[in-house]
Amino acid sequence: MINRSPFLLFLLLHSFLGAQNIVPNPSFEQVYRMPDDTTALNQVVKDWFSGNKVGPLGCHIAAIDMNPNYGQPNPLRYQNPRTGQSMLTYKTLAYVNESVKFVDYRSYAATKLMRPIPRRAKVYAEFYINWHGYDCCRSVPRTFPGGQHGMLFTKDKPFENSYNLYQGSPQINIDTLLTDTVNWLKVSGTFISEEQLEYIIIGNFYTYDQCDYLLPNFTNVYQGAEAHYFLEDVKVRILNPRVPDTLRICYGDSAELVATGEENHAWANASNPGYIIGTDSVLKFQPLSNTLINFYGSFDTLQTYVIVDRYQLDLGKDTAVCGYEPYYLYNTAQDADSSWWHGLGPADSIEITTSGWYTLSARKGACLKTDSIHVQVLYPKDYALEEPEPTCLGRSIDLKSTTLDYVNYEWSDGSTDSILEINKDGWYYISIAHPCGPIVDSIQIEFERCVCKFHLPNAFTPNGDGLNDIFKPVSKCNFEEYSMLIANRWGQVVFETKDPEQGWNGEGALPGVYVLKIYYRGLNEQGLFVEDKIRGSLTLLR
Repeated sequence: MINRSPFLLFLLLHSFLGAQNIVPNPSFEQVYRMPDDTTALNQVVKDWFSGNKVGPLGCHIAAIDMNPNYGQPNPLRYQNPRTGQSMLTYKTLAYVNESVKFVDYRSYAATKLMRPIPRRAKVYAEFYINWHGYDCCRSVPRTFPGGQHGMLFTKDKPFENSYNLYQGSPQINIDTLLTDTVNWLKVSGTFISEEQLEYIIIGNFYTYDQCDYLLPNFTNVYQGAEAHYFLEDVKVRILNPRVPDTLRICYGDSAELVATGEENHAWANASNPGYIIGTDSVLKFQPLSNTLINFYGSFDTLQTYVIVDRYQLDLGKDTAVCGYEPYYLYNTAQDADSSWWHGLGPADSIEITTSGWYTLSARKGACLKTDSIHVQVLYPKDYALEEPEPTCLGRSIDLKSTTLDYVNYEWSDGSTDSILEINKDGWYYISIAHPCGPIVDSIQIEFERCVCKFHLPNAFTPNGDGLNDIFKPVSKCNFEEYSMLIANRWGQVVFETKDPEQGWNGEGALPGVYVLKIYYRGLNEQGLFVEDKIRGSLTLLR
């Protein structure tokens, strides 16, 4: 692992849920009973106790009727706990008598951590505070803003038989003079432990002359007052930032880097270290080449070298082979770290005896590749040219060959499909590039001459007597196309129609013999498609 001094334009704080808060009852929600201003802290709030003889006080929403000062305080504008229903209040400064003489009179909230902090551990800690506000419930002011706020970590249980300042240098501390009674101030920081630590103490650890303060605006004689602050949501986490030294991925895949044991997260490409590319605990990206990534933690810059492996696997195109000859599939992944045939295990080659899919997987570096090939094992008997059903002339027929995968076809007209559409008589040939050798097959097709049956009178008498006055062919066919033409002996057309229901009444025509021509196509009485031309004659009698 490479450690370097941090080079950052900025760091964004981001809570990482993987690091456990080791503070018990961190929001003081677990209470034995409703608090008041006289009961020792360890008899009210579970897991917490006083750091010296002056006890911090538990505050609870439900206790307002018991004591307005400590139940739901902030006399100027009632303050609720930041989370839940409970919080603590502690003293940071005090003065006595008319002379405003300050005394180092403090109270501290303390607890034992859920597990010890080992030596040389990286630690993140935070808590929230809010000013109590001026006390309006007494005859004289008793609270004012003042004092620093910090968290001291110790090896031994804190308790001094004293009301005064606790001796120690807090690892986490701020000197902000907080006068806001509405908004909570977050006090936080990180440090490296110099010894094993098991307890925390929260309060003020500096003498009055080292602290800022603001006395209440009160014109009468001072009777003494104290600086009270609310305490909420304490958190301590042991940071042990870790990222992998190296990560191998396959070209085209996404890389996922995970940082654990941190509160701060920032990632950058080492080639451009000032440009932050991610602020989550997980960084996902898709490198196209080997890449060095910086991770900026609270204390160190850690690096991960992302190695991009490239590997391809190709078994070739799907194919057909002759079943009479041995055929082998060869392992094309001989340069891989490992390879195996699915269902068959590792082998340099496998003999193919049945049609089907064959799959090979190979691993090289971070690349796991899989390819499949379909092999059809064929014999000459697998092929046949199907005999078509009889069809009437004028319709089409599909000549069908048995479809063989990965085999080339060629018909006598040059087409290369396994199906050939025809509509006339003749010999038709197909050539097949069969794996067992070329196959040539042929078939002769003769369409049936299907016709419609017509009743055609050879004479008619258009004399108006109501008998045989109109010449009209009679048929039960269902015509798609129809035409009838009648001409005299000199070839002059005397009647023409495309309506099979329309006949000739001989109007204006002289008696004699006339030429008859009929063309039709459609379905005959058996439902077969038919097409034909009829030529004949008829005699007109007067």
